[in-house]
Amino acid sequence: MTERDDIDTLAGEYVLGVLSADAIRAVEQRMATDAMFRGRIDYWQRRLHGLNALAAPVEPDPNLWLRIERTLAPAAAAPRAATKTPWWQSLGLWQATATLGVATSVVLAAILFLSPVPKSDWVYTAVLQSPDQTAGWLVQANAKNEVLLTPLTTTTIESDRALQFWTLADKAKGPVSLGLVPPDRPIRIPASKLPGVKPGQLFEITLEPSTGSPYNRPSGPILFKGNIVTNS
Repeated sequence: MTERDDIDTLAGEYVLGVLSADAIRAVEQRMATDAMFRGRIDYWQRRLHGLNALAAPVEPDPNLWLRIERTLAPAAAAPRAATKTPWWQSLGLWQATATLGVATSVVLAAILFLSPVPKSDWVYTAVLQSPDQTAGWLVQANAKNEVLLTPLTTTTIESDRALQFWTLADKAKGPVSLGLVPPDRPIRIPASKLPGVKPGQLFEITLEPSTGSPYNRPSGPILFKGNIVTNS
């Protein structure tokens, strides 16, 4: 792993709110003097923008608050110097999302809902998930039907295999290939390759031979799939 990879990983974990308290302090100290690092944090915040449209509100279990109060009671009894806590690390953030399944997805949904980011040109968003519900790719589409496909994780494949991107806008016409995609970097898909984009449209990535599917449809297993939604 390169130093750039390490920086990206640390910046992403900071944005997700999964670092320890000591690591958070170290990151914030570095942000004060490292402009490139601040830029990577800003990149991750913008890169993940739009996923908030996929996070449905969930009412937490009332018993959760009792457990939290019992856990925090001993700490509350001991006075300590006031510290400035980032909003994405606050108790309120966790209370708002405490029962949303996988921990990383919980934090991510809350961050994206509250994050003060500029209005995006992307009007549609989809998160493509693996069969075990791991988020693997982010699909964004603008009003011109141009698509940006961004990896959210690293997909390792054999040298004689390739990832192929598909969409299904009309079941009667079947899936449309949007081409082979690199496993480790974003790629733009021009509107000319798409049959249009509409809410609910299916996008998926399959594992194919290195030259792509020999048919006009997927021939290998589906690695990631998801339906696009309109950004709120």
